[in-house]
Amino acid sequence: MKRADLWGADAPKHRHFHSNFMTVWVEDGLLGLIAFGFWLVALARMLIARVAATRDGPPREAALAMGAATAFLAWNLNGLVEFNFGDAEVMMLLYLVLGLALAPHVATPTGGREPLPTAREDAS
Repeated sequence: MKRADLWGADAPKHRHFHSNFMTVWVEDGLLGLIAFGFWLVALARMLIARVAATRDGPPREAALAMGAATAFLAWNLNGLVEFNFGDAEVMMLLYLVLGLALAPHVATPTGGREPLPTAREDAS
């Protein structure tokens, strides 16, 4: 596949820089890089809040939150030297893990500090 809109008819062999940040900057400009940075900071802040909220909670929730935060950190560290933002299989897995970890944070008015009710608690 060639990105004729970006590279023209003679696409080079390598169509991206080996850095998430550099690629976003070149393709989307400074405004795109700033938006990308704000998105990363917002996700990091939510993950930190989720890890802190699950510290004294059920071990499964704490492990999921810590695992998602670790995966997010690893993705960003690897993104310094590789364009992993463009790998669909990596991004789908990252979005899935982030969604599982952050769903209670987003779904509750307390920001995930209280666990979501289970099906047994709803029935009573």
